[in-house]
Amino acid sequence: MIKAAARAGASSIAVIFAISSVQAQDAASSPAAAPQDVAQESGLQDIVVTAQRRSQSLRDVPISVQAVDGDAIAQQVILNTSDLASISPTVNFTGGGAFNTAFALRGVSSVAFAAGIQPSTAMVIDGVPVVRQSEFNARLADIDRVEVLNGPQGTLFGKNSTAGVINVVTKAPTDKFEGMLEGIITTDDELSVNAMVNVPLSDKVRFRANGFYAHLDPLIKNAVGPDAYFSKSYGISAKLAFDLSEDATFTLVGVYSYANTGFGQLLRAGPTAFNGLTEALTNLPSRRGVKALAINEDVKDLAKRGNITGTLEWKLNDDFSLISITNYTKYRGDSTQDRDITPAGADLGKGETLPGNTYPFQSVHSNDPAVPDKFNYFSQEVRFNYVSGPINAIFGGYFSSFHERYGEFLPAVLDGAFVGATPGVLFFVKPEASSRLKNRTASVFGDVTVDLTDTLKAFGGLRYTNERVSVDYHRDTFFGPYSAYNPVTGVFNLPPVATYDVSSQKTINNLSGRVGLQFQPNRDLNIYGSYARGYKGPAAALSNTLLVGRDPILEPEIADAFEVGTKVRMFDNAVSLNLAAFYETIDDIQASTPERGNGVNILLQNAGKLKIRGFEGDTQWLVAPSLRLSGALAYVKATYSGFAYPCNSVQVAAATCPDFTGPGLQDITGQQSIGAPKWKYSVSADYETNLPGTDLGFNAQMSWTWNSSIQYSLGDEPLTREPSRGMLNASVGLKGPDGRWEVQVFGKNLTNKFYYNSLFSTPIIGSTFGFLPRDYHRYIGLKATTRF
Repeated sequence: MIKAAARAGASSIAVIFAISSVQAQDAASSPAAAPQDVAQESGLQDIVVTAQRRSQSLRDVPISVQAVDGDAIAQQVILNTSDLASISPTVNFTGGGAFNTAFALRGVSSVAFAAGIQPSTAMVIDGVPVVRQSEFNARLADIDRVEVLNGPQGTLFGKNSTAGVINVVTKAPTDKFEGMLEGIITTDDELSVNAMVNVPLSDKVRFRANGFYAHLDPLIKNAVGPDAYFSKSYGISAKLAFDLSEDATFTLVGVYSYANTGFGQLLRAGPTAFNGLTEALTNLPSRRGVKALAINEDVKDLAKRGNITGTLEWKLNDDFSLISITNYTKYRGDSTQDRDITPAGADLGKGETLPGNTYPFQSVHSNDPAVPDKFNYFSQEVRFNYVSGPINAIFGGYFSSFHERYGEFLPAVLDGAFVGATPGVLFFVKPEASSRLKNRTASVFGDVTVDLTDTLKAFGGLRYTNERVSVDYHRDTFFGPYSAYNPVTGVFNLPPVATYDVSSQKTINNLSGRVGLQFQPNRDLNIYGSYARGYKGPAAALSNTLLVGRDPILEPEIADAFEVGTKVRMFDNAVSLNLAAFYETIDDIQASTPERGNGVNILLQNAGKLKIRGFEGDTQWLVAPSLRLSGALAYVKATYSGFAYPCNSVQVAAATCPDFTGPGLQDITGQQSIGAPKWKYSVSADYETNLPGTDLGFNAQMSWTWNSSIQYSLGDEPLTREPSRGMLNASVGLKGPDGRWEVQVFGKNLTNKFYYNSLFSTPIIGSTFGFLPRDYHRYIGLKATTRF
């Protein structure tokens, strides 16, 4: 029924777009189009952003920023943070399990396969920076706007913004009673409901609540067990705003969310080292594009997150204002996947699956958490804004305290050939790693813009950060003949062969900042240039592959960036053009890499330097009161240097590995950064008018995004390079009088272009594995909204 309803609506997309131009001509001469004339006189909408921690028009900000308001997000049916890659060509999203989820801005990302790494792209939600990348993949609801700030933002947004900032602002309680109920169904069996209510409780107290529920049936079928690539999530947000006086407001916010997805399961994306045996076990080909599984383990990626935030906004006098943001967040997660991607292995309480098979790597499943991750953090920020005469200044302080407990309990069965023993003899191995991490950060900052003349401004700022990181790490390694393991009881009858304990602590003092000039002869022209230094806190290697004798705490990343740009409004504000060119270097880039000489173990380590240079631009053209065209382009050449990495499979097979600093190692200098294309562009059209002779509103939106190929492996593995692709999305909708109701049909990936959003290779146990995004295939949806 869901598919039938959505497909019936989808059939109207082509027809409605075909007649849109005719309607535009008719509407321009009809009485119903008269209100749109006002929009034509005012030109393009001016979006107010807080990219510099104060409210400013987007055109006046001297940094590269893309901003999308809540209405545009709703029309484009952007439902999750992963969809934000469509709003700017500088943004790319790498997906999979919770621990390798990452955003890339201008080619910079933090792609890791374990906890302990801090993000390179800061995500800030209502003024609060989230601490872990596992918090990135979330539902978007009741959004006021989303801002993408490119380049290091260490002065005002602090550490972990060497790539930039994604600033999400949700809607605040208002003094008007209103509500909304929205439902979405799709052809691939997604059902979601979103509701909002806003109630003015008195002249000085306002309440706003938003809740959602979303369920996606499994997209990937499993021949021998539970299906994968499903999603179930729900959440609620409640806000209470108090007017303490005419000049002071306090807002209390409570948020809780739950999510369990199967998008963390690996899929084979190419031939394996044991191709015949793999295909015999799974009855599936080992190649790119296979959308089926034969695995014997339940898949999950579980995340529970709750936080409470209090925000005080106080205008002290005509010149000074204060904002204080206090937050406490608690997170609990676990991730389980079938690592051998076959029906072989052992299940606790059930015994061995496919007993006697000779597959050389088999994951062992138990009922205990496989990758438990628990953390909580407290943060406090206080900012003072001062505006008087030629001076606009911000100064304040920030403090956060983060505590994490992380574990990896991933038993496996390995062929003797993997462990230096007799081939064909199976061994049980289980490294049990558990760790505690503490991270305390304190900083003070100041930023000032001074009007030197009526047209020339100078800006600059500094942030001093003191960060203390400590790790207590413990690992017991169990190893021995597989015969010593009881697959029914889960008991291994031999003591650990090795125990490793290490404690480490580091204190880092960092000074970040920026300086620049801005020339703005009028509101229609803004030219700027700047230098900025950014800082990303040290990562901690918490996985069960930490090498003995190695310090688990990595070095921080330090970024130095130069940027010049301009923002132009032309033709009575009907055309906007924003351009920027940039150059940036990041030292001690943090990345997950295979252990040298061992393609199985993945290590978190500093991987040399990343050099980024390129340009970006975006434009909008208000062709008519009802039609807006948009375009954006980014060229990012981000390359590594100064790091030796294991040779890829082609080099090994052809015996052409250069042995750069040792056997089996290559120099990756000049390789494009992982997770980001060199070229990306987008074009879109937005059309909105009243249907002739009616009081019904009509809107249509179509966007095309294209990017060049993306490499997901530091070793430039040919099988982990995702080809270039284009993505076509569209929507059409009808609105009732005063926007009381709306029905919208939307389509994602209308050209049905298959792609992976993450790939990696392990030469010993198989060649290539990949993760699929939500829109790896075409699907159509129907969204119905009512407001009161």
